[in-house]
Amino acid sequence: AAIHQDRESVMDFESYEGAVGLVNPLEASTLVKTINTAQAIPLSTAMGASMRLYFESQGADDKTRILYLDSRDGWYGVDFNAGLPKVCTSKVEYSAGGGCEPTVVVGVEGDSMEGNAGIEHAHQFSIGYPTMDDWKWHGEDGTFMWISVGAVSGCSQSNRNLAYAGLVDGRWEIKRDEDCPLLVEGVHAPGSIHIGESRYKLYFGVPNETSGAIADSTLSFIGPKKLIYSSGENEQVQFADWDSVEDARDVRFLWPDGTALNDTWEGYLNHFTFLTPTNDLSFQFMYLALTDGVRTPLVVGAVLLNP
Repeated sequence: AAIHQDRESVMDFESYEGAVGLVNPLEASTLVKTINTAQAIPLSTAMGASMRLYFESQGADDKTRILYLDSRDGWYGVDFNAGLPKVCTSKVEYSAGGGCEPTVVVGVEGDSMEGNAGIEHAHQFSIGYPTMDDWKWHGEDGTFMWISVGAVSGCSQSNRNLAYAGLVDGRWEIKRDEDCPLLVEGVHAPGSIHIGESRYKLYFGVPNETSGAIADSTLSFIGPKKLIYSSGENEQVQFADWDSVEDARDVRFLWPDGTALNDTWEGYLNHFTFLTPTNDLSFQFMYLALTDGVRTPLVVGAVLLNP
C-alpha cells in the first residue's frame, strides 16, 4: 500500500506551464533561442539551498550549449527570475544583466567561455551525483555528466555520440584522449541513476537501430533502449569505470496490462529522469516522454519491475 501511494504521489502534478520557469523568448538572446531538455538539482545549504536548473539551449547562432540558472525561491524551484515576474520570457531577461541571465557550463567549438574543441552542439545530458547518500548536491569534484553530441570530426564515425564530463574545481571538464573527447559512439539521450556507493546505471537509446522508425516523423527517434553500469571501483566515477556498449543490457518497456511496447513506441521514448522517491532501490521510478512518432509526446511514469 505504501508503494502504491508513492507511485500515485510522483505523478500528482499541477501544471504551471507558461506561468513560471523558462519560456522560449520571441526574439533570441545570444544564448537563448529555444530551450529543450533540463535537469533540476537541489543544492546543499553550503551551495545556496536553491534549485540549479541545468538546461540545453540553442542560441542565436543556432548552436546548442548547456547552461544553468539558480532558483530565487530556495528549494521550491519555481522562480528563476531575479526580477519581478516568476517566468523568464524575453530577450532582455535572458541577456547580460537581465533577470534570467544564464551561465554557460558546456560550450562548443569557438566559444571564448567554456568552449570545447571539436564539439558543435551539446544536447541532451544527464548529471550523476550520489542521491542515495543525500538528496541535495554538494558540488563534489568527480560529479559526472554524460552529454549527447553530434558528429566529432576525426574522432567518431557516428553522428550520435555521448561525451563524458567531470566536475573539476567547480568547472565541467569534458574528458579527452589527446585531440578527441572520450566518446561512447552511436548512442544518444542519456539518463543516469545512483544505486549506492560509486555505482550508477546509465540508460540510453541506440538510434542507428531503426526498426520502428517512421520516415516522415518530425520527432526524434532514438531506437531501442539499453543500459550499462559503472563498476564502483573508484570513489570518483571515471569514464573507464563504465561497461562498454557491447555489454549493454536490453531494457524492456511494458504497457500497464503487461504487453510490451513495439519497436515504434519504444524507439520514440525519450527524455529520461530517474528517482528513488523513498531512498529504497526496490522503488525506482522514471519520468519519460511517450509518443508513437505521430502524437504530441506525453510525460508519463514508469516503475522498475525487477530492481
